[in-house]
Amino acid sequence: MRRFLPIESSVITAIEYDEDAAELDITFTGGKTYRYRNVPVDIYAGLLDADSKGRFFNENIKAAFAFAEVSRRHR
Repeated sequence: MRRFLPIESSVITAIEYDEDAAELDITFTGGKTYRYRNVPVDIYAGLLDADSKGRFFNENIKAAFAFAEVSRRHR
């Protein structure tokens, strides 16, 4: 199941999570989208709940998961 959410953040504009594949797509304000692999649902939930999405990303996702630049998935 995919969940796409626009985000209010100074660094992130959208987040899409594919629960079946455990893939998290993050679109940044610069327009690029990166797909992070093997991301547990609790990390996704933590990102959504974080007061600072950028800080949560830097502390919990950026260096912790393999990633690649992708074109954003179409809903």
